[in-house]
Amino acid sequence: MEFSLQSSRLWEEVIEQTKVAKEKGIDPLLWALQVSSSLSTSGVPLPSTELAHVLVNYLCWDNNIPIL
Repeated sequence: MEFSLQSSRLWEEVIEQTKVAKEKGIDPLLWALQVSSSLSTSGVPLPSTELAHVLVNYLCWDNNIPIL
């Protein structure tokens, strides 16, 4: 269960980084480096299907733009 909590926090952190990058207009390359660093620190290998799932859910559903 501890891994699940850590994993949940990690994905929340990724979403938060994404929101901040969008709001501040941060260069996508810089955002990708930040996310990659967070994942690497947490031991998540890339490419990550979990990351893809989290980002698609955030981009399409949390922003209420399912057409994406």
